[in-house]
Amino acid sequence: MSTSQLPPEGASAPAPAGDAWLHPVVAAHLRPGETLLAAAPGYLDGLLPALPREYLPNLDREAGGLERAFGFLVWLWPPTWFQAAAEWVENRVYPAIRRKFHGGAWSGGWESTAGRLLVSCYLSGDRPPAGLSTRIALAVTSHRLLLLTCTRVHDEPYDAQVIAELPHGTYRRRGEPHPARQRCRLDLEFGDGSWLAFELSRPELVPQLADVLS
Repeated sequence: MSTSQLPPEGASAPAPAGDAWLHPVVAAHLRPGETLLAAAPGYLDGLLPALPREYLPNLDREAGGLERAFGFLVWLWPPTWFQAAAEWVENRVYPAIRRKFHGGAWSGGWESTAGRLLVSCYLSGDRPPAGLSTRIALAVTSHRLLLLTCTRVHDEPYDAQVIAELPHGTYRRRGEPHPARQRCRLDLEFGDGSWLAFELSRPELVPQLADVLS
């Protein structure tokens, strides 16, 4: 156990909230004097927008330009029509229907705190803009809010990388409620008024993190 986790002499520190298997993963990134309060695996909300082209690395921008320039050739092949129609329904129509009942997924724009966190998450994986399929670990410490990379496998420790961090006092649970049927959802609001929706892996993790954030 590192010195950042040792309780005062004669006292026992309460165990961090959240998933116990994730605690040692986050503990590797704690600073001296910092205590882990809660950690949970989850996802970015599924209805968040795709990353705008201007935020992609230069190589991906150039590849996208070539695709737009010569993409019409692909449309000469009939099966492409059906695939494109199916993707349009999946990526545009279905999300548009869901958004009517979703209660929003973020606010503030790409230059806000929420937007910068979203960009960092999208670019944290192997291929922008999807990142690691938007899967992340969310951790609250005595000093910071941490967003870390997260594997797809539950209950197995791994070497995480810190995607982004915010100092204590610049974040809180969003006061405006989201639809009650979204039982795994946790919305975080930031100092500039922007906010971002997260989906935790299990409903019971939401009140645990909410209690730490309050």
